[in-house]
Amino acid sequence: MRAIMKKNKPFLPHWFRYIDTERQKQLGVDLFKNAPFSVYEKESEEKRDMGIALFLDGVFYPTTTGASYHFMNLLTGLSKDSINVYLFRCYRGWEDPNIYRKLPFNTVCIDPTVFYDEPGLQANLLQKYSINTLVFDTSEVILYQGAYFKEHLGLKIVHDIQNIDHVLSEKGGLSPNIVKNQKQELITADKFVDLYWAKTELDRTQLQDVGIDSHKIRVRYPIIDTKNIHHSLRRHLGNPVKAIFLGNMFYSPNIGGLEILENTYRDCVRNDIYLEIDVVGEGDLLFLAKKFPNLNFKGKVDSISDLFLSYQLAFACPSYGSGISLKVLDYMAAGLPIIANSIGVRGHPSNISNYVIVDDSDSFYPAIRKLPIDSKLYTRLSSSSLDYIGKYFNPQKNIYAIKKDIRELNLDL
Repeated sequence: MRAIMKKNKPFLPHWFRYIDTERQKQLGVDLFKNAPFSVYEKESEEKRDMGIALFLDGVFYPTTTGASYHFMNLLTGLSKDSINVYLFRCYRGWEDPNIYRKLPFNTVCIDPTVFYDEPGLQANLLQKYSINTLVFDTSEVILYQGAYFKEHLGLKIVHDIQNIDHVLSEKGGLSPNIVKNQKQELITADKFVDLYWAKTELDRTQLQDVGIDSHKIRVRYPIIDTKNIHHSLRRHLGNPVKAIFLGNMFYSPNIGGLEILENTYRDCVRNDIYLEIDVVGEGDLLFLAKKFPNLNFKGKVDSISDLFLSYQLAFACPSYGSGISLKVLDYMAAGLPIIANSIGVRGHPSNISNYVIVDDSDSFYPAIRKLPIDSKLYTRLSSSSLDYIGKYFNPQKNIYAIKKDIRELNLDL
C-alpha cells in the first residue's frame, strides 16, 4: 500500500502551503549531528501497561491556537495515567528543542529527511518503547506512514480528525480533482484505521457518507485546558474598542474573513465608534496590510496566555471551514466577548448563540453597536464563557473518554 509514495521527491503533507516554511530554522541545527533522531524521555518508576505515540509535523510550539493547542493538551492529559506517551516529532528547527525537556511527555525529534521516507527507523523506536497505538491527523500520512506500521508491527491506528479535508477543499473552491483525490485518500486509508476521533456530529456524518463504519467513529471534543490562559472578566467596552482576530494568515479561510473586518472598521468609524482591530498570526503581512489598510497586522506571538488581556472584543469570521472552530474556545478561556459568523462557530452545540453573538452580515457593525447600549449583554458574554467550556469541553471528562477508547482498542494485550 506504500506504493502511493512518490519516491522521485521527498514527501510533504498537503497543508504545507498554509504555513511559513521559511521561519527560523537554525534552532537545534546540531540536533541530528550524530543520529537522525534525538530522544527526550521522562524518568518514571511507574509501570506503564500501554504505549501511545502521536506522529506530528507542522507548527506545534508555541501552542498558540488551534490543533497544536489540542495536541499539547491531549499528550499532557494522557501522560498523567498508566500510559506511556510519546510525541514522534518531525523536527524542522522551528522551535528550540530544549522545550521538550520540560514537557510532561516523552518526545522523539526526528530528522525531516527521514521522518516520512525511512519507516524502519521509527518502527525500531516504536518497538523499543513498547508502543501499541499510533495517532495520526491526516489520511495521507496514514497511507504514507501508518500503513507500514500496521502491516509490519500490527499496531492500532487512530485518526484524530481535525478537518474533513475533501469537504474543506470543496468549500474553498479547489479543483474537483483535488477534492476527488482527498476523498479517495480518506476511503483508502480506512482499511488501516481502527478508530476515528471526530470533533463533531457533522464530522461523524460526513465520515459515514463516504462509507466509513459508524462503529469505528467516536465524537471526542478537542482538549482545552483553561488553566493555560488568563481569564479576565470584561464589564464594559473602552474607547477605542480594542479587538483581536487570531489565526494563521497563510490559511485561505482566515484571509477570507478579513474583508468582513475591513467593512466593520469602516462602518464603525462612519458611525463614531472608534475601533482598533489587531490581526495576530503569521502570514504575508506586507501584502495583507496593503489590501486591508485599516487592520493592524501583528504577526505571530510566542504565547497567548497573556495576549488577550489587552483586548475587549474578539472576532471569529472565517469564510469557510470544516470540523470545529477552536478559535472561539481560546477567546472564551480568556473571557473575551465574541462576535462571529456561523462558520466561526461551526461544530459547536446549537446553544452557542447564548454565549457568542452570531452575525452573518458582511459587517459586524450592527452587533458592535448593541454592546455599549446593553452592558449586561457584554458582561454576560464574558462571564458565561468558562461555564460553556466546562460544560462541553471539560478536559478531565474528554481525556477520560479518550483513555477508555485506547484501552478498549488494546483489550487483547
